[in-house]
Amino acid sequence: MPTPYGLRRPFLSGVSNPEIRSTIRGPNHAFLWNCVDRKCEIIDTLSGLTIVGESSMVSKVALFQQWINLMKKIQSETIPTRYHNAKKLAVNYQMAKAEVDFLFKIENVVIFVNRLVKHFKMLD
Repeated sequence: MPTPYGLRRPFLSGVSNPEIRSTIRGPNHAFLWNCVDRKCEIIDTLSGLTIVGESSMVSKVALFQQWINLMKKIQSETIPTRYHNAKKLAVNYQMAKAEVDFLFKIENVVIFVNRLVKHFKMLD
């Protein structure tokens, strides 16, 4: 796997405590504070938008726009303006992601996760 990526295999054992864990719903809002320009915002955790209905300063769109601005300053070549095309530039990341996906398929991790999700849905 390309550096700096690595594969860690977690130890997954059976349930050691037969008690059913009570699950509670997470909060409906999150508070974000930016220590650089001292801006803050409250995010609706269900929609991902601020309470005034705008995109968050840490949304994928906002962070991608910051990346484009940075690339314009440090690189004179053509800069991709679509997120999908920009992700293709991270060749090491794409190789690592493909390898992890392949290993998940070999180890049937996807099947395990799907069973786990169904199990927790039954508990709700």
